[in-house]
Amino acid sequence: MDDDDSIKLLTMVQVMKILGLKSRSSIYKRLQQKRMPQPCKIGFGRIRWRQRDIATWVRNLETNG
Repeated sequence: MDDDDSIKLLTMVQVMKILGLKSRSSIYKRLQQKRMPQPCKIGFGRIRWRQRDIATWVRNLETNG
C-alpha cells in the first residue's frame, strides 16, 4: 500500500457498498457500538472514512466458519 492510499477518503455510500449494507442506520448503529472505524469530520456536517482504516478493519474481521 503506498502513501496515497492512506489519504483517500470514502463517503458513507462507498463504505456501505464495500460492506454490503443497504441503510445508513446500519452504519450508525455499528459506529455507536464501536464496531467499526470512526469517521473523520470534514466540516459542514460531512464525514468521511480513511480508505486505509476501512481496508485494514475488513481484513481483520473474524470469519464465521
